[in-house]
Amino acid sequence: MIAVFAMPPASEFVMSIPPLPAEAVHDLRSHFEQHWCQPLRDAGVAYRSYVVEESAAHALVRLAQREHADLVVLGAHGHGSFTDRLLGSVSYTVSHAAPCPVVIIPAEARAA
Repeated sequence: MIAVFAMPPASEFVMSIPPLPAEAVHDLRSHFEQHWCQPLRDAGVAYRSYVVEESAAHALVRLAQREHADLVVLGAHGHGSFTDRLLGSVSYTVSHAAPCPVVIIPAEARAA
């Protein structure tokens, strides 16, 4: 299992913003490991985690290709923003570009 936290580079929005400092990436990685990956550890699931400064869709597709993934599972937030409608949602992009099957968990199912 691979857990991924992807964030678009700040420069994607404003050209003059430099990449996140290494310390900030380290803090994000620590928070991701401590909080988001806790259920995996509790269930005894072997996993690796990645924190990447890249759009979520591109990161998931790239890692699925690189890791020869058998399946990609991602959650849908349940509503499309203007950007989603204009450029396409993460779920849409991954489901059309991933080299393997994709399971999309609707927001309503995660709440249950």
